[in-house]
Amino acid sequence: MELSNMKKTPPSPLTKLAFADPYSELAKSQKLPTSPSDDKETISKHSLRMESNSPSPNAVDAMLVNKGSKDCNKRSADCTPLNTSTKQKKSRTAKIKDFPGVEAHAEAAIHHCDINSRIRMLFAKEVISKTCMSARIFACYTLYIEQQQGSNSSTKMQETPSRITRRSHSTQLPILSFLQALVCVESTSLGDKPVQRKLVQFSAYDGSSTKPPRDSVMGSHISRQASVDAMVDALNDINKLLSLTQNDNRNTVIESLQSLSNFLALLETKTKENDSEHKKLRQECAKSMPIEWDQNRFTKAARLYRQDVNKIYNCLQQQKQEAAAKTVRKSLHEFDVKLNLQIKLAESMGRTIRYHLRRLFNPIYGPITLDETFEEQRKVKNDNDAFRHPSKMSEILQMRHPDWYSAGSNSAVADGSVSAVLNVALETIVNYFGAELFLAGSTFVMPTIPTSFCNSPAAKRGIKEITENVSDEAMVTIVNETVDAQQFLAAAKACRFIIELLNWPGVEEEISRLGGWTLIEKCATQFHLHCLDKFSPNDAHLSVLKNVPVLLERSRQCWNNMQNAAKDCTDELDNMWIRFQCDQYSTVPSNKKSRRNKKRSGVTIKEVLVEGLQHHMFPNIVEPEEYEDESEGEEG
Repeated sequence: MELSNMKKTPPSPLTKLAFADPYSELAKSQKLPTSPSDDKETISKHSLRMESNSPSPNAVDAMLVNKGSKDCNKRSADCTPLNTSTKQKKSRTAKIKDFPGVEAHAEAAIHHCDINSRIRMLFAKEVISKTCMSARIFACYTLYIEQQQGSNSSTKMQETPSRITRRSHSTQLPILSFLQALVCVESTSLGDKPVQRKLVQFSAYDGSSTKPPRDSVMGSHISRQASVDAMVDALNDINKLLSLTQNDNRNTVIESLQSLSNFLALLETKTKENDSEHKKLRQECAKSMPIEWDQNRFTKAARLYRQDVNKIYNCLQQQKQEAAAKTVRKSLHEFDVKLNLQIKLAESMGRTIRYHLRRLFNPIYGPITLDETFEEQRKVKNDNDAFRHPSKMSEILQMRHPDWYSAGSNSAVADGSVSAVLNVALETIVNYFGAELFLAGSTFVMPTIPTSFCNSPAAKRGIKEITENVSDEAMVTIVNETVDAQQFLAAAKACRFIIELLNWPGVEEEISRLGGWTLIEKCATQFHLHCLDKFSPNDAHLSVLKNVPVLLERSRQCWNNMQNAAKDCTDELDNMWIRFQCDQYSTVPSNKKSRRNKKRSGVTIKEVLVEGLQHHMFPNIVEPEEYEDESEGEEG
């Protein structure tokens, strides 16, 4: 795009996008104003992220057309276009496997000054000073499709110039709000610190640059929390695209995603030709960065975004097929897809919830500092200082195992990590009962409680001699019954631990002093709402924290129904230890090796029973003074 061409074109290049063939149906469906009195349009959610002092659409059109604008002067003085000839180059084509028959062409050069101007127009003002790759990619995309559609839309624009100049930025592109959300995700991950010229610069398009919270730094959670909120907004924007009811709007979004995928495929193409158009695009994107940047890094970013765009495209195509049957799915989690955005959000939410559990329950060893960014925001917002103080839970309670059982000096109980034991308890009850039983809004139906344990004839008989072995079939039955009994006992004791912990005197007050359950319940609610458990199975149990009072009440109901059966289960497992003479065997592996030696049945049963203790031996809650007094008495 040359300055000479810009002089001859009265309307804004950005407005070509709205009246090109793929978007004509959207223009009709939105009932654009035909007179100046009707020129009132609604700004979308993500357009609020743009500069507060952004010029009006008419001012932007005049600024782009006027040859005396600042950006044009800067370009003519400091920049040299890649293609200064008036002849068009031979178009290059990048074939897209995901969309057979669709091709992407690169015909004209795009300059990095144009990219920066478009970034200022579409995205938040702070993005231009950050190493935000998505902003460069999507700004370049809008310039690229304008060049491709310029010849087709020029006639339409000359016929209706008044309608063109009155269009708002938020209605220029059907997927603009989605693109702005993705840019916001990367910008938030980069943080607010000024860009430094380092030898190593981390990319943020995949969320890997988000600053993780540190337990010893109070308020260090704000960076990850902001990143999580930005990813939730992006996921909500995707669901808005999937919730379109009219076929015309859906077709328009499909065409936009198709053209975006073609452009991203072109951008990630690698060849040995130095003058290839896709390489020039990457070079101009790299030049638009605030610091020196390798153009090859845009290849990986384009590939990641194209993977998600293609999956969203496929979901919309499936919706078109389902429209006839009137069973259209309208949410992303209803489709069998895994976006990179969903995976990253699930992992970030799980880590955020675990951090806040540590902040509420665990002691901090070593010096404690305050996060500078958090402290500045706290002073500006005049918030309370709940997040500025460490937990004093260790002064309220301690955990202790029975004297006959030792979990080791490196265990969570020995370290005083209450959050780790609570996390295991939540995982145990969800694995046994399912998450829905503990979620607010679902009907509480107590599952059937077993009344007998390890009641097979082989388990009741045991062994008479330590050299005796049972049959393989009987051994499988005994082991399965033992494991089932241990899982039931673990679920029962997990419910008891949750009740004892949350009802312990002073715990509720301490949690309130540290800010309460608000942030944990917020993340757990979003985790459950977007069905992120399938993207991070290890964090699936954390969804039951969406309403802690409901979790506590239903855990109490479960324990009341399981308490008597838990005593019977414990007695039966103790009897299994005696019947199979487990005291007579050693589970320590021997150095002697013999092919004739066969593992004794008693050894196998003992290994199963000992391993099960690690899962159902939840500690008791005791007062710190009581624990210290007993320890001193034992030493004396």
